[in-house]
Amino acid sequence: ALAMSTSMAAREMKYERERLDEFLKIKQIPSHLRQQVVEQMDNWFDQKSVFDEQAILERLPPKHRKELLMEMYSDHLSTCPLLKGMEEGIVSKLCLQMLPYLALDGDTIVKEGDVGEEMYMVVRGTIKLASDSYELYNDRNWVDGAFFGELTVLGIGAGAEHNRHVYSASASVQSDCIFITQNSLDTLQLLYPTFKFKMRDM
Repeated sequence: ALAMSTSMAAREMKYERERLDEFLKIKQIPSHLRQQVVEQMDNWFDQKSVFDEQAILERLPPKHRKELLMEMYSDHLSTCPLLKGMEEGIVSKLCLQMLPYLALDGDTIVKEGDVGEEMYMVVRGTIKLASDSYELYNDRNWVDGAFFGELTVLGIGAGAEHNRHVYSASASVQSDCIFITQNSLDTLQLLYPTFKFKMRDM
């Protein structure tokens, strides 16, 4: 059974790699960007196996899906200073909306000046910040439990709409991160009207 499982995984990885190569070539993506995308996918397979974590979770009954996500993320979220004092229901809802992101060494996750629609958290790894506009962010390293990208989704970033990143954030080492989208946070805001206010205050 183990041998068969390994063989199936290798075939699935080969198939997905070929599909990606074909897609990138058809879209005439420059070679340097193609290489980055392929490396990201290869690394993802190495770290997470060929199985789509999100697809597996979505197939589970809601009860078990919630239990698994709580087990995976609740400790990280509940100890985060940004969420200090938040009621347990908010942390639980955040756990259910978090999505995985594997950042390769040198991967720029958010770029200064870009519109931000996701808020990230470092689960394991090191994220380095850099900013041309705000020197206080330069050479700062965010490690396990730290959030970044939160300023834009909370409406306290740069630009006329306060939705642009004030710094760039890049992985100093291969890092496991999770993220939540602006839409998910807006939905959570409807359930807990003071949620974003508390986060802005922090």
